Amino acid sequence: MQRETSIYLDLLRFSAAFVVLVVHASGGGITGGVLWQLAAYGQTAVMAFFVLSGYVIGFVSNNKERKPFDFVIARVSRLYSVILPAILITWLCNEFGGLLIKEEYTGPWNDDEKMEYFRYFISLLMLQDVWGIKLSPTNNGPFWSITFEAFYYAFFGVVFYLRSKLRFIVLAVLFCIAGPTIVLLFPLWLLGYFAYSVHRNGGLASYPVLACLGFVASASILVFSPQYRSHFDFASPVIDRGSIVGDYLDGIAVFLHLLVVPVVAGRAGFILLLIRKPLTFIASLTFSLYLFHQPLVRVFAGMSPFIADPGSITNVAFVYLATFAVVLLVGVPAERSKKILTNYLNVVVDRYQLRNGRTGRL
Repeated sequence: MQRETSIYLDLLRFSAAFVVLVVHASGGGITGGVLWQLAAYGQTAVMAFFVLSGYVIGFVSNNKERKPFDFVIARVSRLYSVILPAILITWLCNEFGGLLIKEEYTGPWNDDEKMEYFRYFISLLMLQDVWGIKLSPTNNGPFWSITFEAFYYAFFGVVFYLRSKLRFIVLAVLFCIAGPTIVLLFPLWLLGYFAYSVHRNGGLASYPVLACLGFVASASILVFSPQYRSHFDFASPVIDRGSIVGDYLDGIAVFLHLLVVPVVAGRAGFILLLIRKPLTFIASLTFSLYLFHQPLVRVFAGMSPFIADPGSITNVAFVYLATFAVVLLVGVPAERSKKILTNYLNVVVDRYQLRNGRTGRL
């Protein structure tokens, strides 16, 4: 992957996470509705995450994680390095948040959801949204997508790494556990993998004009996402998505955008390289920002000494800066723990193989 493309993908990842943050911070009782215009793009941002995830897996599976154990260890480390501190942060906010929230705080604070501790347990297993059961941790709704992400890793791993006929049975079992909504959105995740495959084979480098037009067109489609999504809302007892058609339109638009990124990023390389270091750093905290922010936003808004005027610059600054501070303080060591967890799991796997008379990785 060329450096400029990687930088641009970092920009997309962080932008999507920031949009999700705004969705949960733009409420009238939290920040007086500041940046409410971006809140309409929350679901679009999540679809972008799915497609980008497929793209990243395409890259690592073809270049780094060529063996099944390598893939499993990397995915487990990636998920749990952030899930564990996210659950801890959520628990702390839920346990002590109510004591810190001021009386004038009118923002959302869920304190009456059933099975609070079971929610932590099932989220730890990443099963909180199978079959649309909606058991994400209290005050941390973004956890729903982790179930989707974990199953997409599993689906892909079975198809990509298992070579026996057993993979069809395993895949069918996983489909049954996941439920129809997760399975139905899997093709969007696969679009990201397909985009990487196109880039790997040369992409649109020979068609720069077409690529630039596609870049503008796909970005324009995404800008109007809230408008076309509103025309495709529907209710279904089986599919737990309010606008599955809108999800697909968003996912396809992101896919088309990714197809042309290498060409456009290459031509904007000078600008991208100027912001490479700070952007790479903040992008490394994207997953932490995504999973940490909602309980933090709600607690800090309730703690804010300026909450009597939620839309004031001082209150907005307090909520956002305090949230980013915790994401930074916890997210950096969480990212470092990924390597520690990876090394530990590698040792466990190597010992298992030696105990069973095997050498080397499967």
